[in-house]
Order: sequence, then structure tokens, then C-alpha cells
Amino acid sequence: YIREFVAPRLVQGEPLLLMGDFNLTDQESAYRELVAGLQDAHAAAGVGMGNTWRPSRIMQYGFALLRIDYLLSSPQLRPRATTTDCTPRGGDHCIVQSVFELQ
Repeated sequence: YIREFVAPRLVQGEPLLLMGDFNLTDQESAYRELVAGLQDAHAAAGVGMGNTWRPSRIMQYGFALLRIDYLLSSPQLRPRATTTDCTPRGGDHCIVQSVFELQ
């Protein structure tokens, strides 16, 4: 369903920002299908591994094991900087923040 929403907008050249917990790592074929025509903000402008998820038994630590949360943008939105904040707050996901430049 996501690609059905994204594909026509990419063809029309609309600026698009897609973000969320997709429960996919960048090693999976479903990830490659999801990001086709989009830019992964962390891959383009992030530092480090950018992992965003950790199991509950290690939530008290300031690191994560997998990157499954993404900020994806159309070519009109260029990622300039991306950070991941894994400060323990009680949730099992880290905060992902990006700055984009409209082209």
C-alpha cells in the first residue's frame, strides 16, 4: 500500500517525506522496494550506524541494535543532517531527526 501511495507522487514530482517504524533493516529486499526512488536520510546525511531499536532488556543503555525506523524523502527534499538520539526514555525506539533542504 505504501508504494501505491508513493509511486504516483514521485512521477508527479511532488515533494514527499515518508517516515516511520517500518520494521525492516536495510539488508532486506522489502527495504529496497520501499525506498525505490526515495532517499534514506540517514544513509545520505547521517553519522554512524543510525540504529533505532533495542529490546526492552537493554532499554536502560544509550544504544540500539537495529535500524528499522526511517525518514525517506523524494529527490526534491535533500537530507542535510540526520541524528539518532537513544537516550533512555522508556520506549524501545530511538528518536530520529533530520534537516531537509527543499530543492
